[in-house]
Parts: sequence; C-alpha cells; structure tokens
Amino acid sequence: MVTHMIKDLNAALMERKLRVPALSGADSAAIDEFTKVAMESRDCATGRRYGLDYAEAFHYIGPDRSMDEYFARHAVPL
Repeated sequence: MVTHMIKDLNAALMERKLRVPALSGADSAAIDEFTKVAMESRDCATGRRYGLDYAEAFHYIGPDRSMDEYFARHAVPL
C-alpha cells in the first residue's frame, strides 16, 4: 500500500516537473522517508488536536447499498 502511495506521489510530482530524490524509488529507504514525512507528521498533527502524541484519523463511509435492489431481484439462498 505504501509503495503504491509513493508511486502516486512521484507521478504527481512528475506532472509538476519535480522530483524528491529520497522518495524516487520504491525501496525501503523511500518507504522509511515517506512514512516519516507523510504519516508521522500528519499523525502528530492529528494527535495534537486530541492532546495525544499521535493519532490516526479515519473516514468511515459505511456499507455500499448501491446493489441492494439488484440483490433483492437476483440473489438466491445458498
């Protein structure tokens, strides 16, 4: 997952004609740097809002009900 996030970041940087050498690869050094900069910094800022050293924010979307009508018409018991 983190490797994919780094690849997306690098693609966005390339569109801006930029490159961050420490994040240019998908090796363990790039993963460590990305984790330190992106996740630790963000989680520290989130934690401060709640009086904590670190916290991770979550966005709950809930179950996908978009196919319920289809299932009601087509699903059969097992």
